[in-house]
Amino acid sequence: MKQIAADLMEGDSEVRDAVFISLQALLAVEGEKKNFEAERRILETIQWLKKFGEMPRTSHDSETLRTLAERLGRHRGLGLHAGRKPE
Repeated sequence: MKQIAADLMEGDSEVRDAVFISLQALLAVEGEKKNFEAERRILETIQWLKKFGEMPRTSHDSETLRTLAERLGRHRGLGLHAGRKPE
């Protein structure tokens, strides 16, 4: 699994950028919830991704991150990650 992820991150900069941005937003969500274990795992993943390229400039755009974090927070609260559809 790690090799597949590494190949994807190395070969597709658009996917890598989307992952960076999503991880930054998740970091904000978990930070607000004071979930330090999740924050640590996210930061480790970001460090791993940096082996394949730099973070895109948009990953630090506060408006983009805020919007994405709000959406991720809502969806995680609805249990979408568990396969449920929104109500």
